[in-house]
Amino acid sequence: MCGAPRERDQRRFVVFEGMDATRSAERLRGNTVKNDHGARRRKVLGIGLAVIGGAIMAPAGAQTKKVPKAQAQYQDKPKGGQTCDGCAQFVAPASCKLVEGEIAPKGWCMFFAPKPS
Repeated sequence: MCGAPRERDQRRFVVFEGMDATRSAERLRGNTVKNDHGARRRKVLGIGLAVIGGAIMAPAGAQTKKVPKAQAQYQDKPKGGQTCDGCAQFVAPASCKLVEGEIAPKGWCMFFAPKPS
């Protein structure tokens, strides 16, 4: 009996027949090469998603910075019927989401976007 393999050992040998000893031992421990690559792949994908998410969020934060009036070509009078109080970016009583400083409701700038009807 000492030299004969136990039933449990025989079953393992049959399941992993054809593999070398190292891969067979790793498989018994649950450490397959396939699992290692899967874990690495998930880690790389996670890092990639974090980087992409950061890149997407960075411009969103930069968009909250207001532009100086001169750069927006702001003027205190309307242009062709377009006025700040008719713009989607206008914040009553005298502010704008994109242009810094006090904004006249009857003013105009190059960022004019009509309010949705």
